[in-house]
Amino acid sequence: MAIDGTYLQGITTVVHDWTQINFNNFVYSAVYFTGIADGGGGGSSIINGNSVTIVVGVTLPLVIKEEGTILDNNFVLLGNPMPVFAENFSGIISPTTYQSKYSMNIEGPGTATQIICGNDTSVQILGDITLSMWAFPESEDPPPGEDGYLIERYISGDGYALFQNRSGGFPSDSVWSFKIGDGGAKTLDGSTLIDDNNWFHVVGVLESGVEMRLYINGILDTTLALAAPMVPAAAAQDLRIGGQSTNAGEFLGDLNNGAIWNAALTDEEVLEVFNGGIPMDLNLHAPQRGDLISWWKLGDDASWDGTDWHIPDQIGGNNGTSLNLEWGARKITAPIII
Repeated sequence: MAIDGTYLQGITTVVHDWTQINFNNFVYSAVYFTGIADGGGGGSSIINGNSVTIVVGVTLPLVIKEEGTILDNNFVLLGNPMPVFAENFSGIISPTTYQSKYSMNIEGPGTATQIICGNDTSVQILGDITLSMWAFPESEDPPPGEDGYLIERYISGDGYALFQNRSGGFPSDSVWSFKIGDGGAKTLDGSTLIDDNNWFHVVGVLESGVEMRLYINGILDTTLALAAPMVPAAAAQDLRIGGQSTNAGEFLGDLNNGAIWNAALTDEEVLEVFNGGIPMDLNLHAPQRGDLISWWKLGDDASWDGTDWHIPDQIGGNNGTSLNLEWGARKITAPIII
């Protein structure tokens, strides 16, 4: 058959990058064991054609296939995005719930991989601020001095940053930290040691002239009294995700759903954003929505132009462009925190 003078003959093979394919039937990424049908655990369930021991309260990260999985009431399914399996194969995610599916992977120290979001006046904040990021660190013990930045607009003692702190007061493990500048660095280190290969929701809040607060997974972790106001970083300083201002301090791991408010969220509002361990649609449900400056899904809605990833700001105009990220930097993974 000819179409506009072009002929197709023989056998054609199409090869896909499987990490970028949206498999309609491969949407569940974990199971959470309840042991209800088994009377509290100890037995087994059939998942992906394999017999898996039931351990009540444990979340098992897997890509769940409909074929070879038997729903027996001993586990519930956790998924990204909205499940589309057969009618008799259902999970716990509401059809109206926003579900993130993709995250952006930053390659770690020395790679100069990050996302640059410009220096619009909206990010030149000098009063209250809240920074929020979902992060999946691949190392709990980065090399000495190699902090991993989640969100950063800090230089020479001015500005703000949220990061994985290698120098957090613990000799062999890192902690989450929140830093602001008032002409000098004021750093609030978390008290919770970081476990690698787990999702964390990390939030830093500055209530100007009162205190700094750090939240881990929706819960207040540490505070620091602070009288002086924050001094904005120089106007030309770019806001960066996944790296430090000097093209250093690259985070090692996956980042998902980052946000900035020019307001100080309360304990209850941070817990609301945590949303039970799953990112929420901040356009619809964000606390203090009028003070939300930027929200980057970081993976979802990202587009590749053949050279760079473009990360749209869902709220404002602080769109991100990747620096040295490859095509495979977008991963099919998203936060599930039980």
